Amino acid sequence: MKHVLIDAKKKLIGLLKRYTAKIVLVCLTTSIFFAFSAKKKHPFYFSFAEFEYNSSEKSLQGSIKIFINDLEQSLKKSSGQKIDLLHVKDTTAVNSILHRYLNSNFSIDVSGAILKSTFVGFENEGDVVYLHVEFPNCAEPRLISLVNTILYDFSEVQTNFTTIRIRNQKKTIKLTNPDKFGQLTF
Repeated sequence: MKHVLIDAKKKLIGLLKRYTAKIVLVCLTTSIFFAFSAKKKHPFYFSFAEFEYNSSEKSLQGSIKIFINDLEQSLKKSSGQKIDLLHVKDTTAVNSILHRYLNSNFSIDVSGAILKSTFVGFENEGDVVYLHVEFPNCAEPRLISLVNTILYDFSEVQTNFTTIRIRNQKKTIKLTNPDKFGQLTF
């Protein structure tokens, strides 16, 4: 019996020696992940807007991708209300607040006419939110002027990328706070 216990102890020590580095690495990685994910701030402040012209519906359709915690802070500043996009209690009210926010911070002008937006809705994916927007009744754009100040009130280093695809052409513009105007020609 003593011989079996000694063999079991040797095997256990061997396993611990073999897997100690892996166990330490997993614990360290997990600790670092939770330490950084628990913080509300992150080193980069971006939004990504992507729109495509739908010629059959004569509309620009797309979405704007934003970090949830940043948008919640910006919405709190602009609306005076605490908005929780992960645990929404009143979708209609949140949609209304998000649409007002977008109308104040994102606009598209096609050939001299400012387009009216239709807010389609939002969806969360991990730590980002997609705001789905449509600009109906739009002739095929040749010249697009846009204003994008999303999260400018939240971060002085905010950068907003807007990509628009019309037929087989795809163009992107980068605006960094305080720059808010951009133009794309197709």
